[in-house]
Amino acid sequence: MDPDPEFLFFYSLTLQTSLNGLALLLLLLCSALISGTEVAFFSLSQTDLNTLSKNGKKENIVVKLLSKPRKLLATILITNNFINILIVLLFASMAETLFSDYDNELNLYFFSFPVRFLLEIVLVTFLILLFGEVLPKVYASRNALLFSKKMAKFIHTTNILLTPFSLPLITLTKWIEKKLGSKNSNFSVEILSQALELTSEGATTKDEQKILEGIVNFGNTETVQIMKPRIDIFAISNDASYEVVLDKILKNGYSRNPVYKDNIDNIVGVLYAKDLLAHLNETDFKWLELVRAPFFVPENKKLD
Repeated sequence: MDPDPEFLFFYSLTLQTSLNGLALLLLLLCSALISGTEVAFFSLSQTDLNTLSKNGKKENIVVKLLSKPRKLLATILITNNFINILIVLLFASMAETLFSDYDNELNLYFFSFPVRFLLEIVLVTFLILLFGEVLPKVYASRNALLFSKKMAKFIHTTNILLTPFSLPLITLTKWIEKKLGSKNSNFSVEILSQALELTSEGATTKDEQKILEGIVNFGNTETVQIMKPRIDIFAISNDASYEVVLDKILKNGYSRNPVYKDNIDNIVGVLYAKDLLAHLNETDFKWLELVRAPFFVPENKKLD
């Protein structure tokens, strides 16, 4: 007696669905591990890295990978995106099979294409976000050290295999950062300035507030704003004796002292006070040997 055709349909459908379901679970697990790895590796503190560097080979792999963070991040992103694409394709195939077979056998024609498409997007997005992103990242952030050690060998192997793909991505990223670097810097300064304005009076004193504002605005300060008038400049003549040089530096207390020849408009170098420390006990030292070349900048140059 031949099997009932309806039974054969449901049997084949169940077998195919089970295999696809197992494959989907495996891909979700891989996505979870990779997403967790990203958080785990980049959540490690310097103390964690110092501890890892003193331990075994597996722990040293973590330190080695983090020594090139751009390449590590590129590897993780490429792997995770590849897995997520496979999840979407597999889920779409499963949904198409289920919907089409049920439509043909059970006459469920109310699943129109737009409804199916919207349902697929909602379900696959939910699966990837919950099981491939949120849950693993929460766990990895709380167990960063353990998670990173467990995934070290796999990520190290993947990092090597994906080098032909990660290097172009890194190059492109650096190029984009170079083009947008100045804009990002200005944006950061604006954000910090706004944060300082919102700081409550009880959180910082007026002096602290001024110091913080000075740090934030330092990069936008032009050279002309910090220049001293010519008559107030302290400089050393290049024909001064070592005894005179020491006496002037001690009295004025500057760490860097301009050196001029003939007149103060002709600066020939800069003498660092710290360079004289090794020669304090000498009476006749050729101090001009310690003079460093001057660095000239235009008045409108930014301090950063």
